Amino acid sequence: TTRDNFIKRMPVTSFRAQQRGGVGVTGMTTREEDIVDKIFVATARSYILFFSNKGKVFRLKAYDIPEVGRTGKGQSIANLLQLEEKEFVTAAVAVKTFDPKKFLVMGTEAGNVKKTSLSDFENIRRSGIIAISLKGDDQLRWVHETDGNREVIFGTAKGMIIRFKEKDARPMGRGAAGTRAIKLRKGDEVIAMDVVGDKGDLLAVSRGGFGKRMPMKEFRTQRRGGTGLTAMKLREKDAVARMRIIFPDDELLFVTAQGVISRQKAKGISTQGRYAKGVRIQRLETSDQLVDLARVAVEVKVE
Repeated sequence: TTRDNFIKRMPVTSFRAQQRGGVGVTGMTTREEDIVDKIFVATARSYILFFSNKGKVFRLKAYDIPEVGRTGKGQSIANLLQLEEKEFVTAAVAVKTFDPKKFLVMGTEAGNVKKTSLSDFENIRRSGIIAISLKGDDQLRWVHETDGNREVIFGTAKGMIIRFKEKDARPMGRGAAGTRAIKLRKGDEVIAMDVVGDKGDLLAVSRGGFGKRMPMKEFRTQRRGGTGLTAMKLREKDAVARMRIIFPDDELLFVTAQGVISRQKAKGISTQGRYAKGVRIQRLETSDQLVDLARVAVEVKVE
């Protein structure tokens, strides 16, 4: 999807794997002044839950999203979802069944976290329903499915990260606002939220095109609500674009503000410590920057 809420569906096979540091290929043609903002991977038969900045959730079958060629700009999400003025999609989750033993964990840009049973989202009317109540100018940005026993991380633009047990956030109904996950320092902002399982590394990538893998053992579990630990030292004027939990067999899609996408193997990205600045992931035009990444997990690569 793009910042101006255009969306399309295309096969992952549209992008060949490249060596680290390549320039990538165009994955989506954007209108002037629009930028590619989010990419996600799903099977055609999944339900896709779309979450908006205003805390609402909508539902579509994946195959209801138009399939468009690699360089096509796609269709306006407004034609598929009943979005309000100044409302746009910020998160999407692929769901096969609405198991009451599973949960959706949500994160806001102000650093709040909320956990709600997945079964609360089984019946969603076309106009959407409330997923989280937001205070002031806060916006919903991230949503992940969990089994109730995971750990959660929040990452910031200045390279901080906090890791806490999912059980520290008790289940709440759809109308609740959640609770504080991380305390932000002045001038910082939340740029990532993810869930941690038994395995996996943390991948951090910067807007300037640098990145690194880090073992999760580098980050001890803390109590929810603190300032966290350093995850990445940054070069001058750079900032962290995204952090994600990844696995050795993953392939990764990196997307820039100008719509250039590169596909790389996770194994090709160096493992470094918390205080390292990373290696070059993608070479960028002077006016471009990395804005997002997605995992292409082995189990969803079957067409």
